Amino acid sequence: MVSPIFGFIPRIDVVHFEQRIFEVHQGFMKATIRSLMPILPLFALLLVVNKAYCVEVKNLYEIALQVEDRTSKARKRAIQEGFGKMLVKVSGASSLISEPHVIAEQAKAERYVVQYGYESRQIPSLDDLDKKVDAVFLKVKFDPLAINQFLRRNGNPIWASNRPKLVVWAAHN
Repeated sequence: MVSPIFGFIPRIDVVHFEQRIFEVHQGFMKATIRSLMPILPLFALLLVVNKAYCVEVKNLYEIALQVEDRTSKARKRAIQEGFGKMLVKVSGASSLISEPHVIAEQAKAERYVVQYGYESRQIPSLDDLDKKVDAVFLKVKFDPLAINQFLRRNGNPIWASNRPKLVVWAAHN
């Protein structure tokens, strides 16, 4: 038996209380949806326009670097340099190459290589831009899964292959 408090017997109608909360919640949701209806087409338009200005960047895990010759020493040096450049390309963070864990991993960059090859190209001469000279390039393809695991393990970002065509950089001094 419930004892009276201040002369009143407390009566809690739980079902009625829960029903009222549900009705208030429903009313709030309806009001929120009604208030968002005028701007809903704008959100849809932004999604469509955003997709229209995106480009899929291919070969994120590939890099081509000019090398002096086809020796293993030149290849190792180019792979280490290319590893850093590729990480910047994949993560979008240029500061990444100066981080200690990346510098340490660059020394072991060859273990991330899936494929490499050499390519001869004609490039403009540094002395005379009208003159072409032969150059050797090392093309390196890195393992995407291993690279992504390395970046995630160290808390670095991974930028998706769908990227905006135009990136605006605004700075104020």
